[in-house]
Amino acid sequence: MIVNSLQGFFASVKVQNLPAQSRTKFIKWLASGLMASALGMTAQSALAIQFYDITPIGLYDAGHTGNRVQFLSNAGQVVGFADRYNGATWNGRSAWYFNGSSTQEIGLTDANHTSSTGELSNVASFLNNAGQVAGYARHYSGETWNGYSAWYFNGSSTQQIGLTDAGHTSSTGEQNNSARFLNNAGQVAGTAQRYNGALFPGQSAWYFNGSGTQEIGLTDAGHTSSAGEQSNFVWSLNNAGQVVGSAQRYNGVTSAGTSAWYFNGSSTQEIGLTNSEHTSSTGERDNFASVLMLNDAGQVAGSAQRYNGVTPAGASAWYFNGSNTQKIGLTDANHTSSTGQQSNYAQFLNNAGQVAGSARRYNVATWSYSAWYFNGSNTQQIGLTDSSHTSSAGEQNNSVRFLNNAGQVAGHAQRYNGSSTAGQSAWYFGSSTQEIGLTDAGHTSSTGMQSNSVQFLNNAGQVAGHAQRYNGTSFAGQSAWYFNGSSTQEIGLTDAGHTSSSTGEQSNFISFQNNAGQVAGQAQRYNGASYAGLSAWFYDPAANQTFMMNETISVLWGSAYSSIQYLDDNGLALGVYELYNAYGSLGYRVFSFTVADGWNDLGSLVNGGLSAAGWDYLANVYDANGAGQIIGQGVLAGMSDQTPYLLTPVPEPETWAMLLVGLGLVGRAVNLRRRAEI
Repeated sequence: MIVNSLQGFFASVKVQNLPAQSRTKFIKWLASGLMASALGMTAQSALAIQFYDITPIGLYDAGHTGNRVQFLSNAGQVVGFADRYNGATWNGRSAWYFNGSSTQEIGLTDANHTSSTGELSNVASFLNNAGQVAGYARHYSGETWNGYSAWYFNGSSTQQIGLTDAGHTSSTGEQNNSARFLNNAGQVAGTAQRYNGALFPGQSAWYFNGSGTQEIGLTDAGHTSSAGEQSNFVWSLNNAGQVVGSAQRYNGVTSAGTSAWYFNGSSTQEIGLTNSEHTSSTGERDNFASVLMLNDAGQVAGSAQRYNGVTPAGASAWYFNGSNTQKIGLTDANHTSSTGQQSNYAQFLNNAGQVAGSARRYNVATWSYSAWYFNGSNTQQIGLTDSSHTSSAGEQNNSVRFLNNAGQVAGHAQRYNGSSTAGQSAWYFGSSTQEIGLTDAGHTSSTGMQSNSVQFLNNAGQVAGHAQRYNGTSFAGQSAWYFNGSSTQEIGLTDAGHTSSSTGEQSNFISFQNNAGQVAGQAQRYNGASYAGLSAWFYDPAANQTFMMNETISVLWGSAYSSIQYLDDNGLALGVYELYNAYGSLGYRVFSFTVADGWNDLGSLVNGGLSAAGWDYLANVYDANGAGQIIGQGVLAGMSDQTPYLLTPVPEPETWAMLLVGLGLVGRAVNLRRRAEI
């Protein structure tokens, strides 16, 4: 009623000069304020909900169908793909790029990448926040698929990248390049198959600087077999354009281990531990005992095989600071065997140059491990080592699960009852280690068993995890918990609708935690003693409250389903729920949640109405960016296949208030509101 009246009121004022969608949004906004006043609500609560403009994206000409969305940048560029058809025959795949206003096909479409039957296949692998894309295209020789080419799209045009010289082309013309990483500076690192005629003598690593490609890695005599084989692999590329990788070592035609290498943007150097302790009597070395990690400061962590003559003697963890490599980890008597064996593994590296890992303990006959933390200069043991976490034989088992950029660590410790295991504890290390999780009677079996696990650690030092629930000796589901840096509390849904009436079972599952400490998850639903689906929930530590999604419930089965699939650091949660009518399921729909706005069907927030925009419903959601834009798949009116969409926030109420001033309507709006109050 109010909206209709306002339509007529504004026909004679400057609002009519606004675009149609903006005019509709403005009228709805003002109407919501008037209605809020009339109903005694606060204008802030009524005006808080975010509305969106919706844009269908993808390729929709005669040769394309089946569009799917893949990536969204912070600047609002979107990448996806569409299936190509020649009549009813599948004819490849096209990659596409939406620049904020229009969609264009990208990738390689020249003769080398088009079969004699017209088939083309391009797929994007990466999109960075500068709107640059890296991907791959099928390479053809006549009708024959003949390898893959790597390509780079700079925001306007596509170019082939990678290594395509004679050494990387087979005698039949085959080439195989793969882009492995794309950073925010538009640099790419990848690999290329090497060829000797029709033979495959290894693999090369390459780096694309935004204009040209160069081969990187180790290619000297020690990394080339007597048959000419070389094999380099890329492990990581940071935003400074530095790359870390590994190279196969050779002794004649025989493999002699693996070297780690670091590319600084212009040249490659070998890194890791290469002294006699880490070289066998036959010359074998292996700096690839676990994983290679690179941070944005150009620091690297890894592990190297230790030797006693020709016999492996464990492993050492190491840290490369950008110029030198040092050995790190625990090497005291408890972590050294009677024969001199030591086994340390670097597992996590943060952007501050801190490392967390594990070391094998040798003071007991059975295998057990300690957790450790390297602060950039020294290593210390961390974890739980009290009597509850030490067996009667002296075993201790601690493992690292997460290391954040503040140098805080979360992990697990084995619990013991004499010589028997008694579950698992969760722990948190800041300056010292403390046990976290739920350890009350409901989370302890009658035999003393407890089982807590860490699921997330954010950069603020907050942890989210799971705890096993017990009824005597029986399992009774799973609880979710939140650690705020000092204490743990249970979160999730524990009401009657999420508790089995026969066994008292409850099961909560954590899906996400953001850097504000907010947690999103699901809870198992029950209809009496029967399983009845899953409910999405959202925990906000500032309000100290768990919010439950109010799903539609099936009349036929009494079940419901909802799931959060995205959570950002601003507290926006996105997910799907199943919509039911009296006859059954109508399929999935998309919802949004913030503490300020509550739960909303995302389609209902489309500016001007979803149906007026030509859509039946939104079926999936994939991602969002810092600007509040959202991508997913929906169904256009009259179509059965899903279509990618981009939702873009329309101006907030503050913006419209400024517009009112500009249009000279402030006094009129106030008068309208006063009338509504009367």
